[in-house]
Amino acid sequence: MRPIYSRLATSAATVLLSAVMLGSSLPAQANLIQPLNFTPPEPENLDAFVRDREAAIRLGKVLFWEQQVGSDADVACATCHHQAGADARTTNRVHPGEDGFQVTSGHGEDLTLSDFPFFSDDVVGSGGVVARALNDIMMGSPQDDCTDLAPLHGFRQVTDRDAQPAVNAIFNELQFWDGRAGPRFNGVDGSGDTSKQIVEVLNGVTSTVALIGDIELNFASAASQAVGPPTSDVEMSCGGRTFSKLGAKLLSLEPLAQQTVHPTDSHLGSLAQEGGGIATNYAEMIQQAFHDRWWNSDKVIRFDSDHNPIVSETGVPLNTDEFTVMEANFSLFWGLAIQLYEAELISNDTPFDRGELSNSARRGLDVFEGNGRCDHCHDTALFTPVIYNGPAAGRFTNTAVRPVSEDQGIGNGRFKTSGLRNIALTGPYFHNGSQVTLLDVVEFYDRGGDFPNGATDSSVRSLGLSTAEMNDLVQFMLELTDERVRCEMAPFDHPSLDLPDGSPKPAVGATGLSTCLEPVLSDGDELFHFKNASDMTAPVPEPSSILLLVVGTTALAAIDRRRKARC
Repeated sequence: MRPIYSRLATSAATVLLSAVMLGSSLPAQANLIQPLNFTPPEPENLDAFVRDREAAIRLGKVLFWEQQVGSDADVACATCHHQAGADARTTNRVHPGEDGFQVTSGHGEDLTLSDFPFFSDDVVGSGGVVARALNDIMMGSPQDDCTDLAPLHGFRQVTDRDAQPAVNAIFNELQFWDGRAGPRFNGVDGSGDTSKQIVEVLNGVTSTVALIGDIELNFASAASQAVGPPTSDVEMSCGGRTFSKLGAKLLSLEPLAQQTVHPTDSHLGSLAQEGGGIATNYAEMIQQAFHDRWWNSDKVIRFDSDHNPIVSETGVPLNTDEFTVMEANFSLFWGLAIQLYEAELISNDTPFDRGELSNSARRGLDVFEGNGRCDHCHDTALFTPVIYNGPAAGRFTNTAVRPVSEDQGIGNGRFKTSGLRNIALTGPYFHNGSQVTLLDVVEFYDRGGDFPNGATDSSVRSLGLSTAEMNDLVQFMLELTDERVRCEMAPFDHPSLDLPDGSPKPAVGATGLSTCLEPVLSDGDELFHFKNASDMTAPVPEPSSILLLVVGTTALAAIDRRRKARC
């Protein structure tokens, strides 16, 4: 094994130039970030919707892992959030970026450690569905009737940003890299537009209603986020499928029919069937979870051209453009059920939370809050300010990952500051997935980013960290891993999942995996430290192992040498 986290030596000229740029380092600070010991807020009027919380969590877990949601019956929410809430696949992960020219790896090819870090406008995203347009759903069939569009040689489309973890997402006031899913859930989509309407059954009268006043749903960004991907023609759906059609389709199917559930699953074990699926149906699950007010009607619902619901005659739907109230309100059930399921996915049992950091990680925390300047943005128990009642500063930042012109994010190339819990399991990193190990990330910040510009946050600058400081900082981040997440123990257990462009995931019960998860495409050094965190002692740096990169030809040459060393 190479010396701990050592890297290739740089030339004397590079070191000298870097030293001139670095200036003095910041003084160490007292540790201010506290363990995670609080719970996320939830809608104050949740009880106006949810009849039985456990039933709603159970429904949310099924919907999150349900492959039949995909128009091709292959893609679930969990497809892009299957490892510590993120995507660990390495095949067909690259989007060609703004220029349409893909250089990191070819369509359908595997990413390797030697691909990283990269400086093109390529993006490591997540594979979704093949580009197709919806003809219609087919009741009783898990697959939709769709027509192929201009094919990408048969390969699945890839999102143009990396998927953010679902674990701990319940704390986020804003979801997605650009924060477009906010805390107000309108029951329909992620826009927060409360002019959108759903259907209500009150005192025997069926009518349309907007979620405002005493039925406004706030503190519900997880619900706002959850309703986005199922109708996305890149992520899960053939183009043109509505949520009501998805609801009609799922209500005609056996839940998890293509998957298995472990008999000790923390929420679904009692429903597990030996041959697959669960011993219930979606209508029963909705009836158990939600009040009659939102589904118990014999009226037919149609939608106008703007997809606003119209209450029609009493009867039953006669075609796939007519719906029951339960089908019409399926987006409401989907969003709230998945939000309640994700409220279970909280990782608050790490060595940091227990006060059991190794000596190296303790020093890394000092670097985090000192010379590393990490806490300027990652300054809460979730290590992100983008949480309910979190600080305003540092929520969205330009960290010089790419030129502003390529992706504006929320504006001026600013993206949401990500949390760091379980970060070792959720690579690649940044919105474009351009860095794959935690040391890559530390070195990125140590050199002051790759594309600094006028919008870059003032905390992103050359740091001049020593090799020992960088090693300790990485060790601290490795020890932000919750063993329940790493070993998929309850509440992180789950049904089986057939991953397109990936290896199948077996059903896991409450006691978790026998062989736990590992970092994605991690190098030998990082993997060694991850597995042996409790035994780590102070690393002994080699004078020649400091890598102080300067953006430009020197940086590219150094990265090229490092890639060759990894091969």
